[in-house]
Amino acid sequence: MSGINSFYNNQFIFNSLFSQVAQPSFANAYMGFGNSGMAGNYASSLAADPSRLLMMLLSTLLTSMLQQASAQQSTNQAGTAGTAGTAGHAAKKHHGHHAAANKQSEQTGVTVGADSTNNTTLPDSTTGVDFGVLGHTNWQNSPYAKLSPKETIEKVKSLGLTSIVTNINDNPANISRTKELIAEGKKQGVKVIGTFYLEPGKYSNETQAYNDAKAKMAKLSKEFGKDVPVWQLGNEYDQWIVESNNRSDESSFGNAKPGRYQIVRGLLKGMGEGLEAGSPESKSIINFVPGHTDYMDQLDRDGVKWDITGFHWYSKDGDNLETAGNSSLKHVAEKFDKPIWMTEFNSWQGWGKATGSREKNAQVLNNEMQQIASLADKYNIIGADVYELLDEPGKKGGQDKFGVLDGNGNWTVTAQTIRNFMNSYRA
Repeated sequence: MSGINSFYNNQFIFNSLFSQVAQPSFANAYMGFGNSGMAGNYASSLAADPSRLLMMLLSTLLTSMLQQASAQQSTNQAGTAGTAGTAGHAAKKHHGHHAAANKQSEQTGVTVGADSTNNTTLPDSTTGVDFGVLGHTNWQNSPYAKLSPKETIEKVKSLGLTSIVTNINDNPANISRTKELIAEGKKQGVKVIGTFYLEPGKYSNETQAYNDAKAKMAKLSKEFGKDVPVWQLGNEYDQWIVESNNRSDESSFGNAKPGRYQIVRGLLKGMGEGLEAGSPESKSIINFVPGHTDYMDQLDRDGVKWDITGFHWYSKDGDNLETAGNSSLKHVAEKFDKPIWMTEFNSWQGWGKATGSREKNAQVLNNEMQQIASLADKYNIIGADVYELLDEPGKKGGQDKFGVLDGNGNWTVTAQTIRNFMNSYRA
């Protein structure tokens, strides 16, 4: 009892304890009191009994420690669920949108919740944008052939990006190299997104296109299963239909080449049904360029199915993502109510003639990534891929200088800009 009295006589400690137990929150939590007056009366009674005060202190400290441990466990669990951070000063942290995520899951079957240990899990509106890069990893006689799959994944990872899009076909060498790429991606938390492209010009009619696409897509997607969680079905087939590089003339498909739309419709229907047969867990993307919303509308009217809408955006389409192509993004987001994946974006011609320098290219890419991140919640943007990983010297038509890295895989100011953005976005 003398020890307790000595403790009681230490004015500093006593005052601290007294102020603690006199709080209404304390009384409410431990004694069920409903107002501060009752809590204060209870505290006064404790002050007259030092031993009782000490016991209450120990109980309070123990409870506090348990609460802190529980809170830390919840924080750790939330972290492993893949909740994303911010995109610098331009993009705010995602605040959930659980209703939208649930709606998306019901409509498309897209797995929600990113997991860095599983490179087949897709992002959603609660986890932030899956920023990645496109790479022609299976192209022979290109700079990509110089890099092993391991080196390719390491370079993607060094940029802070979490996915790579690559062309996959039924060539045995292509399949083998892609499987190596996937294996390395699993080790380092990088998803491999597939693009399956069939040249539309080789088909004479829709039925032929449909049958060939369905058979090949079924076989190829079965080969990879859920290791390729998303397949892009074709690429910019809308461009082939109108056969023009002047996008201002492509707002309507009234100038489409006869029979071309029907062949594309056959290809996309066949690919979609083939994917469903070969790998039903995998999801599909159909992409288009700004201004071609009528192409997407027509596919929808004709019963073509897809899970994620792909959108391409280059600086020549305007520096404002929301208004590019007569507000194409807004149109497809509202009409189809599907997630959006920006399957290509960059300066037009990369750092080449149209842009002028890598420094300028870096500025454009930073602005584009900031916009994508800031608009992700509004338009349900779940993925975005820079075009492309490496420069490809000798490629014609302004296609040689799109690389984030140079043709030998060396670091550039563009690479550093992307890395800086990703550090901020995932902070």
